[in-house]
Parts: sequence; structure tokens; C-alpha cells
Amino acid sequence: MTVGSRVTGLAPGDLAVLTVRRPCPHDRCGPCRKGRQDFCITGDFTERGIKGAHGYMTEFVVDDERYIVKVPKELREVAVLIEPLTVAEKAAEQARVLVQRLPGDLKDDPSSLSAVVLGAGPIGCWAR
Repeated sequence: MTVGSRVTGLAPGDLAVLTVRRPCPHDRCGPCRKGRQDFCITGDFTERGIKGAHGYMTEFVVDDERYIVKVPKELREVAVLIEPLTVAEKAAEQARVLVQRLPGDLKDDPSSLSAVVLGAGPIGCWAR
């Protein structure tokens, strides 16, 4: 891997994962303006290899650093599991956000909280 002169978070030899979804161009879309394009309110986002942009089925890729996630060295052997891990992490993050909306006595008592995440989205799909 080579990196541009303005890249600060990556170095040659780093293992990295490129994100798929890019923000929409609309100023009114708060999630996209905050780097949370998974929650785009306009639906006018693009996705590499899925919607409106070329994918990653190539030997070399050039992309903006903000769309590249460095894989920690300790995860190098299991990096293929990044996609299911990101789905679980996003679910956990959203659960934390929802808990903050609970009344104080419930929010402050972790033993009274439980959650279940059903379905695996595209990860769980299988076709014959």
C-alpha cells in the first residue's frame, strides 16, 4: 500500500477495510453531514459496487482516507469477519442510544435492561 502525503492514519503495510456507503450531497441531511451516512434521510447516497459507484473487485483501490478503516494488528487473522462485527457493533451503538432515552431510574439500572437483535440482514441471506 502507498499513501498520499496528507494521509495521517495509515501507513504502508497496514491492513485496512474500505467502507461502501458515501454520503448524499444534500445540506439538509444531518446524518450524512456528520459522517453517519448509514442513516441518510434522503436516500440519495451512493454505495461502492451497489448503488451508483464502482465496486472493489479490483487489485488496486484509491479512496479518500475518511472512508478507510484501519484494522488493528490483533485482528489481522480474523479481519474477514469485519462485516458481521460491524453489524453487531452498530446494533450495540443503537441500543446505547435508545437506553439514553429511558427514564432515569431505568437508564441507571443495567440489570433491568435486556435486548435481543433478530435477523442478520444480508449476512443471513442464503439462496438456492
